Amino acid sequence: MSRLPTETPLLRGLDAVLPHLETAEREDLRVALSALRLRRIDSATFNEAFHRLETLRGEGVPLTLLQYLLRHRCVRSEDVQGIAADGGRPPDPRDLPADLDLVFYEARRELRVVPIEIPRTIGGYHVLERIGRGGMGVVLRVVDRAGERVAALKFVPIRTFGDANTLARFRREIRVLRDLDHPGIVRFQDDGADEVYAWFVMEYVPGLVLSRAIDRGEVTIRRAIDIAIGMAEALEYAHARGVIHRDLKPANVMLESDGPPRVLDFGLAKSLGAATVITRAGAFVGTPTYAAPEIFEPRLGEAGPAADVYSLGVLLYEMAT
Repeated sequence: MSRLPTETPLLRGLDAVLPHLETAEREDLRVALSALRLRRIDSATFNEAFHRLETLRGEGVPLTLLQYLLRHRCVRSEDVQGIAADGGRPPDPRDLPADLDLVFYEARRELRVVPIEIPRTIGGYHVLERIGRGGMGVVLRVVDRAGERVAALKFVPIRTFGDANTLARFRREIRVLRDLDHPGIVRFQDDGADEVYAWFVMEYVPGLVLSRAIDRGEVTIRRAIDIAIGMAEALEYAHARGVIHRDLKPANVMLESDGPPRVLDFGLAKSLGAATVITRAGAFVGTPTYAAPEIFEPRLGEAGPAADVYSLGVLLYEMAT
């Protein structure tokens, strides 16, 4: 295992981030670092576990990281004592995998290290409940002032996440969704901004997120095929309009009891031929577990529709195994 230098942005970031985590999240991160240090899990397992835990916790399932790793046979029961005992030790940069900068960025994005206060109203919409949190904002179930239309509202607090890149990505997601109208893609309805928040409103899709359905063992082979076909049709539509999702994963697919699967979260979407580049050169976007090789290595060529097809293949494999 290669080593990191003794001083890196990662370790400075750890010192800054850990005090702001809730106790359960802080312990989860320490356990994950210990498991990596002891070589009980690899970077891909680490990353996937945090993504899955975020979805499960958003649905009210109170799992710790160790419980998740055991339930999904990522670690053996005999390893747990050693991981737990090592969990209180501060991370030593000489013992961490060299690719942890990337992995920790993903974990920090999914762990939501910055607490966000949920307002009672945004832009004339009354907040009913929080239903999720993405890399760039919180998603709420809301109702309009007349109390007639329930919708999903995604917002970012400008004072907390008001840097130019974040707001540019948020506006890009609005533009992308506004131009897409397909039964397999969540539909845009409204947007706005004030001095405190930027937001946009989508149709509310009741149902079960695909990652949760997989964890429950509810995805049969027949259903997996139907889901993959529905997603492929939605992607074909988006690709024909020059839009690449770039972050397809089970947490970004909603299953309704009646209807096609719905692709969610276009926060990392890319428009082919767009003149404006928001992501800095060489920066990674997406979820490593599901990302195509060209996402990791730009020298393989620009990520296009094939990158989404690759992610869909990984997702289909996960559903079927």
